[in-house]
Parts: sequence; C-alpha cells; structure tokens
Amino acid sequence: MEENIGPITSSVIQQFIIKLKKKKTQKEIIDNVAEPMVKSIINKYASYITVIILLLVLTTILQIIILIILTQ
Repeated sequence: MEENIGPITSSVIQQFIIKLKKKKTQKEIIDNVAEPMVKSIINKYASYITVIILLLVLTTILQIIILIILTQ
C-alpha cells in the first residue's frame, strides 16, 4: 500500500489507524456515531420491519396449514 501513496499520506493513515485502535476512541465512535445512526434507522423503518416480519409469520403459518391439509 505504501508504494502507491506518498510518505505524508502514509503517515497520516498510520496515525489514524493507531488512533482508531484505542478503546476510548472506539467508545466515542460507538456513542456518537453508531448508536444514533441505528436509533434513527430503527425509528424511521420500525413500521416497515414490523410489517415484513408479520407477513413472514403469516406466510409460514399458511404454509403449515396447507401442508397439514395436503397430507391428510
């Protein structure tokens, strides 16, 4: 990787990687970036997810009923 980029860019990338490996930085990223994103996605799409799960459950129940009827 280092042969395709300059020494300054390589140094910046290495410092960034070192910083990301620190537990404090990982916790800050999780608290300030990951959790708000997940909460936002859940809030926006919760009703759609619920409908999809409900349809899957109903489809499965219908398949079981059809299987019971056909095997009698």
